[in-house]
Amino acid sequence: MKMYAKRCIFVSLTLILCLGAFVPDALALSAISTHRISGDTRYTTAANIAKEGWSGGSQWAIIACGSNFPDALASTPLAAKYNAPILLTEKDSLTAVTKSTLTALGTKNVYIVGGTAVVSTAVEAQLKSMGILVTRLSGSDRYYTSVEIAKRIGNTSGMLVVAPGGDYPNALSVSSYAGKKQIPMILVDKSTVSESLKQYVANNSIQQTYVIGNTAEINDSVVNALPSPTRIQGTDRYATNLAVLKAFESEYAFDNTFLATGNNFADALAGSSYAAKLSSPIILTGKTSDSRINNYLSALSSSITQLNILGGEAAISSSLVNSYLGIETGGTLTAKEIFAKVSPSIVYIETYDSSGNALGSGSGFIVDSSGKVATNYHVIKGSYSAKVKTAAGITYDVQKVLSYNETTDLAILKISATGLTAVSLGDSSLIETGDNIYAIGNPFGLEDTISNGLISTKSRDINGTTYIQISAPISSGSSGGALVDDQGKVIGITAAVYYGGQNLNFAVPINLLRPMLSENINKTLPEILPAIYSVFSNMASYIQDAYGTNVIAGQTIKYAVTVTTYQGNTDTSHDGSAFIVFTVTPETDSAESDVLDNHFNAYLVWLEAMLNDLQTRYGSNAFSGGMYYGDSFYMSFDNWDGYTQYWY
Repeated sequence: MKMYAKRCIFVSLTLILCLGAFVPDALALSAISTHRISGDTRYTTAANIAKEGWSGGSQWAIIACGSNFPDALASTPLAAKYNAPILLTEKDSLTAVTKSTLTALGTKNVYIVGGTAVVSTAVEAQLKSMGILVTRLSGSDRYYTSVEIAKRIGNTSGMLVVAPGGDYPNALSVSSYAGKKQIPMILVDKSTVSESLKQYVANNSIQQTYVIGNTAEINDSVVNALPSPTRIQGTDRYATNLAVLKAFESEYAFDNTFLATGNNFADALAGSSYAAKLSSPIILTGKTSDSRINNYLSALSSSITQLNILGGEAAISSSLVNSYLGIETGGTLTAKEIFAKVSPSIVYIETYDSSGNALGSGSGFIVDSSGKVATNYHVIKGSYSAKVKTAAGITYDVQKVLSYNETTDLAILKISATGLTAVSLGDSSLIETGDNIYAIGNPFGLEDTISNGLISTKSRDINGTTYIQISAPISSGSSGGALVDDQGKVIGITAAVYYGGQNLNFAVPINLLRPMLSENINKTLPEILPAIYSVFSNMASYIQDAYGTNVIAGQTIKYAVTVTTYQGNTDTSHDGSAFIVFTVTPETDSAESDVLDNHFNAYLVWLEAMLNDLQTRYGSNAFSGGMYYGDSFYMSFDNWDGYTQYWY
């Protein structure tokens, strides 16, 4: 299949002013995007968390029992130390989805947390048969096991967290913080300090102990036996959870906040290592709306960009999430309402070469109020600089590329801006064929255009990349635009159209973008240029120096050399050529033009000498020359290995 992808021109004349306006909490919360990570079982949910959080693979993994919580509760700091996901298994056999996930991640080392009574020797043998190096951390009971895990973490922070071993919520509430800070977490009995804990304290210089739980969970005799204790507590598991989050509020990054059920341990446990990786908190909730959680979310509404839901509908229903975010359920938005909601977040992107010449343009959309912009990678590929123009008419230089993926054709850019209007991200895993969708962008440079259609196929594989196939028109100039559902949430990035048929249009699923939102490669546009581009600058300079003048019939002709990048302007742009055109233009008056016209054969001899020189100097793999004679002639450079899939 041969495909076009579109670069689009976006020029917005819409000016949006919000000076000191009052925004109700419900409205602010409803602007928070949601993302559910789930599976049909707790094992699949854990696997999907691992695949999202470690999309680039992971050399390490933690394996814990999916049906027995105590031994696994203390494992989050260990997972964070090795940048490892926590995967769950059944007791007597390595769960199939866990096995396949380990293979997909390329895992070479595994820690099993817990003894053979919770993770059998059969599981250990299966892991070893996969070529994985296995280390088991266990003790005579849950308390000794947590100390063994703590020993493996080490204690460089001078801090210690203790939590009750009789239940899971308190440990899970503090897990992402302990993981982020690399603080060992040890489980304690309600009224007894284990000998292993006493020995651990004696062997480590503990300057501060955080005790998570009230006196009904850990009594004062235990607390007083610990060095420099600070108790963090609430009247129930949810109050304690919020007390922990408030105690360490300055240490969290709330842009990605996690929500997990407090009625089971598995989802929060598996999500804790991902949350620690993002420095994010985990909020625990029951089955029904809790005003304390509502109030907490409202207080943080300006800081939260995305609420990540751990687990399926049975664990946390969409209606419960909507109630927390103040979203009315049971209705859909009109096209007019969707356009009003999304269009302020669409931006126009223009790219330039090293000489400041315009290369192309495209769209993008704001994914974070602090200046993160999502677009297609092909929009920026090959450029030395770029500018982003917001719907408010303000233009910003692109400072950095935070993340990019050539395979999925996605990129995250950073501009120096705050207070931007971000889109609300949907969940592309929940879409269905036949759903109504809207594409918002700038086809053929016609700004602020909305078109509607259906999801023709929710998952279409083309050359190893997954797309959403849609019937909404995508014309030239739509790359990087937003594909929106009937709730006004962005579920895809408009990218491509197949001209061999009617209404065969494609978008990149938004879930492929989500893992990139937490990445920061901190590179400038020139730093991500393919190495071959350095040849272009060198070649242009050489042409100007060596062939900037030419003498024909005693008349000196001067030439100007300009460089233009073309990125596949044919019906084979997906698998065809990228090429650079050097335009060598005679700077002549009428008399000199007459000389060129009257001595054309001499002119061609000079051109041929130039082409032969370049062919010899730069080699056939980098140079293929041709010429067109008019007011100027052109030399094209195409088909470098590995750099031929250019989109426009």
